[in-house]
Amino acid sequence: MNTGSEDIKGHERLIDALKAAIRHNQVSHAYLFEGTRGAGKTQLAKAFAKTLQCESGGETACGTCVACRQFDSGNQPDVLYPAPTKTKALGVDDVREQINRAVDTKPYMHRYKIFIVEDADNLSPAAQNALLKTLEEPPSYAIFLLLTENAGALLPTVLSRCVTYKLRPLPQDIVERHLTENGISPAAARLAAVYAQGSIGRALEIAASERFAELRTLMVGILAGIRDRDLTALFQAVKELEAYKDDIQNALDIAYLWFRDLAAALTPGLDGATFLLQQDLTTQLMAEADTTHSAAVHAQLEAVWRAKRRLRQNGNFQMVLEVLLLDLQEA
Repeated sequence: MNTGSEDIKGHERLIDALKAAIRHNQVSHAYLFEGTRGAGKTQLAKAFAKTLQCESGGETACGTCVACRQFDSGNQPDVLYPAPTKTKALGVDDVREQINRAVDTKPYMHRYKIFIVEDADNLSPAAQNALLKTLEEPPSYAIFLLLTENAGALLPTVLSRCVTYKLRPLPQDIVERHLTENGISPAAARLAAVYAQGSIGRALEIAASERFAELRTLMVGILAGIRDRDLTALFQAVKELEAYKDDIQNALDIAYLWFRDLAAALTPGLDGATFLLQQDLTTQLMAEADTTHSAAVHAQLEAVWRAKRRLRQNGNFQMVLEVLLLDLQEA
């Protein structure tokens, strides 16, 4: 299978399994690719779809046939990408119109009609049930590739109809090496790899993002000495973070890593500075370690995890942040 993308580097076993399915003519009608943002789910789904439609019929897309050229130009008529029309996620009407009705029409030119569904975990239960009707009795030419960060958000009945592959986080050294091979400095590559949590795609985004760097500077400024700040300063911090509302999960990742490094700095018997993931913040972290204790830091780590859970459950942005900063101060 010709991936055509470096972002799925490190997932060779999964790619080999898909090649074997093609080789033995055992391609399923539905697959679920689960992995964090930037892990390579979309690239993998596109590579698989391209290979399935390739006129060579092999495990690797030839890149030269009509089907491959159509795919590369974005004009492959038998690979469809259902998209929301009214909300951020596919609704019931979207599923009915763009999948259930569309699947009844046979492929225009090629062997399969393939649907690549992004953010499948955002489908409402009603939309999933609408999709389930097609997954239960699909035409022989239909293939569904569902992409998700959280398979647990899908109904068990939907999961049972899919072959599931999980894109595991890559080791940090592989992510770092890929970034340095793409011209990123070793220090920047290491930091991006730490925050990316095993995702090459996300690491590349972080390394190139001035906005992420700005958010990190803001968060570190808020977190350093937070136990000494008054309520006015805390509420002002929430106001400043409003500008990064769409990046709030990144902000919480930054907070978690700050307290993780504080915990390392406070671990008895260790040279704390040596075990810091954020070596560029050594001075600030070691100074902070001198004014706190392990029990407080572990409570702060728990507070960050609670905030992440609340936001995933659609908690109110301002309220979640206010509670978080108060919990961090009182720990």
